[in-house]
Amino acid sequence: MAHKLSDCSSLLHWQARSVNQLSAAEFLRLATLRVDVFVVEQNCIYPEFDQFDASPTTLHVTGDRANGEDLETLACARVMFPLETSFDQARSSAQSAGGSEAPQAFAHIGRVAVIPELRSTGVAREMMKFTLSVIKKKAVACDSLSESTSAGDLNDSIHVDHPCRVMLSSQTYIVSFYESLGFAICSDPFMEDGIEHVDMQLDMQLRG
Repeated sequence: MAHKLSDCSSLLHWQARSVNQLSAAEFLRLATLRVDVFVVEQNCIYPEFDQFDASPTTLHVTGDRANGEDLETLACARVMFPLETSFDQARSSAQSAGGSEAPQAFAHIGRVAVIPELRSTGVAREMMKFTLSVIKKKAVACDSLSESTSAGDLNDSIHVDHPCRVMLSSQTYIVSFYESLGFAICSDPFMEDGIEHVDMQLDMQLRG
């Protein structure tokens, strides 16, 4: 199906929802986009969906646009929260580290995809900015909860006075795009599904 470039990102509706909040039609649109990009286009035969997609703490970011009476999902990303499983996990991690090690990642961004016709149009940048804003709000909310329950016990990565660490794995050809958003390379190159990647991280300040 052809997609016009004229409307681009300004008319995309951005949402971040768990799998339980997606209708069957919405999930089908998301699944179609991800398979089209990561399996068909990249010629990688692997199971695209895993247990993290079904986790109630995972957020699926979608950029949708009206096409007549229907909706099209033209961009997507996935956000996982490793420390979200329980605050006890965060506390035990902080205690075992003695408070001296770098904070664990609060969020991992992955499965970033945009239809070919809308690449290099600003859609991916708009989606990443939306995704980072969602992560920041969630981190601040977690900090507020920690203050009302067990202040001082949580890992620094979810305390408003410290950076909120966000991680992602980037294909090496697009590293400069993520660097323009503030991410920095934090690993040597490695192969994943036959494609060279590097890990990248961003420490977001939650105040201000």
